[in-house]
Amino acid sequence: MHPVLFTLELPGGAPLTLYSYGLMLGLAVVAGWRLTVHMGQRHCGLDEELLGGAYFSAVVAGLVGGRAAHLLLYGETPGSDSGGLLNLAGGGSSAHGALAAALLGAWLYLRRKGTPLKVFLDASAPAMGLGMALGSIGCYLHGCDFGVALAEDAPGWLASLGTFPNGSPAFDYHVDRYGIASDADSAMPVHPAQLEAALAGLVLLWLSLRLVRRRSFPGQVGLATLAGYGALRFGLEYVREDVSFSQPFGFSIPQLLSLLLLAAAGIAFSNARSRSRHGPTAEPQP
Repeated sequence: MHPVLFTLELPGGAPLTLYSYGLMLGLAVVAGWRLTVHMGQRHCGLDEELLGGAYFSAVVAGLVGGRAAHLLLYGETPGSDSGGLLNLAGGGSSAHGALAAALLGAWLYLRRKGTPLKVFLDASAPAMGLGMALGSIGCYLHGCDFGVALAEDAPGWLASLGTFPNGSPAFDYHVDRYGIASDADSAMPVHPAQLEAALAGLVLLWLSLRLVRRRSFPGQVGLATLAGYGALRFGLEYVREDVSFSQPFGFSIPQLLSLLLLAAAGIAFSNARSRSRHGPTAEPQP
């Protein structure tokens, strides 16, 4: 766990602190943008200006939408600074809310440009997996989104990957939830759920890169990636600690949202494939 990478003492000013999560989030945004532009130009016939505008709209909407969804579903994160909706750095964020808002932001931009969202989804699908991988590594370095407690007979290497020190979010949670000593050196060993999520993101990246070169209709890659994210995220929730304590119908809120995403993407995928079989769909020209 390394939430702060380094701090620079600037002469005559406040110190400059580089946070690991912020760095990984920034890398995810920049790398995702370049990957989206590359895939969109090479495989989808879209120009860089259109891709950049849609991507920027998706990122801004996703940041605000993820924060708004978190406040709606869970309320303010305990111990975070006040700031409400504008507290993008210090508060929590919902991945499903960010994804829904990002899709809406991209759709609103592309609608004005006369370009279908499904074509942009194909171009940006690999960036979804890459962003999931880098963002999850950022969570691991920060210590948030930790996993459930491991059994006592869990392998030592697994326990070492999921042991977070005193002062980490996992440690504070275990003090409150399980009553471990507040002066203990570390939290209970937990599943390294963040690393497992990063691996799932790399799987999505690999699959989308392979599928984009073999797609048979517009939207195939993007919708398949969204469905894959829903399925993987549903499974990951079984090893991720649900700190909200909310289990409607026996599922966590992220699991229910993952099922809705999986169903919606599956229906859209089936409809897009059906339309493609009844006639060719022309690719938009930049």
